[in-house]
Amino acid sequence: MIKMSKLSLVMVIYLLTACSDNLSKQYDNWETVSASGSFERGWIPSWLPREAKNIQERHNIDTNAIALSFEVPNPNFQLSGVTCKKTLEAPKPYVRLTTFPPKVHKMDALKVCDKFYVYQSGQAFYLWKNES
Repeated sequence: MIKMSKLSLVMVIYLLTACSDNLSKQYDNWETVSASGSFERGWIPSWLPREAKNIQERHNIDTNAIALSFEVPNPNFQLSGVTCKKTLEAPKPYVRLTTFPPKVHKMDALKVCDKFYVYQSGQAFYLWKNES
């Protein structure tokens, strides 16, 4: 009886963790993202700066919601290769990273860049997109 209970518990834990629709990846730099094929799969925008380091990405395979954070060497860094517009409103991210500031969607200086909401805080960038 005890062995069956342990086996049942292990199976329940496995099923709960295996059913997660959110997948996370971490990359050291732009080169490791490129080698992984994540640009082609659309989980990371093609305009990710080559200077990006400590890249974290999470996406939901059912909704295509994406969250991304990375750092750049210069706090005055400006994104290039994409058109960005300031926005006063942003939806709450469906998918979040632990690196995201609380209430990132309510921060000042939010931008929309190619369907991604973007917030920059010094050398750190936080991006999210709730749908494809």
